[in-house]
Amino acid sequence: VLGVVPSQLRGAWPDGPSTAPKSVHTLVVWADKCPPELSRRWKTPRIQVIDLLIASEYWLALHSDCSTWSDGPVEKHIYRALPTLDVRFLIESAGPSPSLRDATPGEVGEMYLSGPTTSPGYVCPDGCVSLDFHDASRTIDGKLYLRTRDQLLLLKGGGLVYSGRADSMMKHGGQWVDADALQDAVVAVPGVTQAAVLPGAQGIDAFVVLHSVVINGGAGHTDDGSVAKRPCCRSAFAGSAAPFRVLAAVRRALPASTPGGCRIHLRTELPLNAATAKIDRKALQAELEAINDSRRQHEDRQTALEDRAVSCYGLWARLSAGLVCGPALSAAALRMVWESTRLLVGTVPTPTPAQLSFEIMFAVARLGVASAGRLMAAPELHAAAVFLEERWKGHPWMTAFVDALRRRGLPGAWARWLPLLLAAFLPTSWLPRLVLLAGSYLARTRERDALLAAGLASAAAISTA
Repeated sequence: VLGVVPSQLRGAWPDGPSTAPKSVHTLVVWADKCPPELSRRWKTPRIQVIDLLIASEYWLALHSDCSTWSDGPVEKHIYRALPTLDVRFLIESAGPSPSLRDATPGEVGEMYLSGPTTSPGYVCPDGCVSLDFHDASRTIDGKLYLRTRDQLLLLKGGGLVYSGRADSMMKHGGQWVDADALQDAVVAVPGVTQAAVLPGAQGIDAFVVLHSVVINGGAGHTDDGSVAKRPCCRSAFAGSAAPFRVLAAVRRALPASTPGGCRIHLRTELPLNAATAKIDRKALQAELEAINDSRRQHEDRQTALEDRAVSCYGLWARLSAGLVCGPALSAAALRMVWESTRLLVGTVPTPTPAQLSFEIMFAVARLGVASAGRLMAAPELHAAAVFLEERWKGHPWMTAFVDALRRRGLPGAWARWLPLLLAAFLPTSWLPRLVLLAGSYLARTRERDALLAAGLASAAAISTA
């Protein structure tokens, strides 16, 4: 007889019962949820699998021979209470004066326990152990019962199905959702071995482990025996399902896209509590906080760069307008002098007043469009230059570039003046391509949008061709 936690069972014998010792005839799975897929795989004519429901507040309460009940795609074990256990499944009725009633077959009730196997209570703020705090107990028919907060469905043919926790509800997209039910739906996806669903600051965060051999630090092994560099779906577990198909099924199992959103974090293993061998949700929550802190730091750096760009715009706004528009105005003036000279020497026929008015209006409009286009290109080029300078600061090639500018007597802060020169003097046919490339770089660096960056780069390549 071997007592084991589901995650330990996967890690000890990833290839199933064929590799387990011949002396193992009974597996007692406890401490964490045992997916029906795992128990079905180990349930053989030689090995019996028993699933136990045990918690810190009470000792053994429910047991299962791993027979299953399904509700659509989600499959669960059918439990039965111990014959000598004083247990009741109650529903709190709504209304001005809430009361408790026994659940009937087909209803989900909360499990209440009484007897010597239940905990004497929780540690209270004064250091005493009691059930008087945290709404941990109820007196029913003159007897004190421990409130487990475990929800179970009473089947009409007998048996119980675990349906989550009464305190596992979380707000998402303006409605309440059951985190345990979501986790069960994700684990039920073929190709998923472990999952944990947590409420995040921006929606729901789901940590998912694909079927893989969790050895060598969780990297896993591929079919040819080499160490996998990423989570892999093996044919022995997930059939021919490719990882991207498994992840697509996971996304469908989670709530539809809402303003909060759902984020999937792919892992090779989940942290386990050293004492209980359950998934360590506190460690996952700390990891989420670290991810959010990193994102906030990135946003703060991005905001600082944008503030720096705005301050630069305020300092040289007039200079940029004069420098960018100056060459265009000078070229227009030279063109007008040349046309006037040709008219005076008689090399071109004298235009009619209507033609002259039209040519003047067309020249002014072309001058305005050209100047406006160059002015609009300047901020985009400047933003790209600022991000390029910030990202590659201290890199050897950037240091060499700045040193080369200074040796030629130019300012080292090239991001402030080089975009102006490009916007002012670059040929008109080259300027749109450079702006598209600058936008592509900003989309990749600032917005982290690879699709937009590829699209803008493709547009620049097409315009070049």
